[in-house]
Amino acid sequence: MPDFNNYFDKLKVKVVTAEDFDSAQKYLLYGAAGTGKSSLAYSASLVPELCPVLGVDIEHGSMPALKHGDMNNLTILRPNSFTEVKKIINMINEPDFPFKCVVFDTADKFQEMVVRHWGKISDNAFEKWTQAYEQLVILMDAIKAKGITVIAITHVDRVILEGTGEKMIGPAFEGKVSPRKIPSDFDVVGYMHWEEIDEDNVIPVLVTRTGEDIIVKQRFDMPDILGEPTMTKITEYYKIWKAEYLEKENANE
Repeated sequence: MPDFNNYFDKLKVKVVTAEDFDSAQKYLLYGAAGTGKSSLAYSASLVPELCPVLGVDIEHGSMPALKHGDMNNLTILRPNSFTEVKKIINMINEPDFPFKCVVFDTADKFQEMVVRHWGKISDNAFEKWTQAYEQLVILMDAIKAKGITVIAITHVDRVILEGTGEKMIGPAFEGKVSPRKIPSDFDVVGYMHWEEIDEDNVIPVLVTRTGEDIIVKQRFDMPDILGEPTMTKITEYYKIWKAEYLEKENANE
């Protein structure tokens, strides 16, 4: 089969190749309190390809990092205002930013911070809700533009789907726009909960594909339901998927 990749050369627009999919991944983890979201996120500090890891701990919930991560590969910041988060975003944009992964804990608490900030500085009652969406997008875009893996954490909510009015379990965000639009920008949207194995044992479970009324997705092959998830396991599934994809591409050349 002929190679058409040079057809658009005159447009000076990047042509995506299989190798480009080695770029950083975007994960959105959500669930009720205590379901292991932070434990999973901070386990990224045990994955060499993701280190060093920066944790932006808005909720002050980073204690699981001590048990499930490696503090030698992890820096945790605790901003107390929207202004402090903006300073962190500015540093992410700097060319010498050294981190390969950013854990953002939690996205909905950051949006609450934005709403409070804009409520104080703007007389427009709707502006704070607009900014709750836009400032989170600015943050995610800054991380994405650097080719850095981002693991965003949020809580769980009941989301009403636009058009159908169907209620689903989904990630918690502020305002009406964020719940609909923000999950679409992530490669993996995972719902975490506890699952009973037997009468005496329960384990944390990450759901990324299901027929139930839960908002989840995955853009690469991994188990639809992953028990006792870690970023080491997820990274290995991504590597396997990528290797199989490249093998098929090479076989077609």
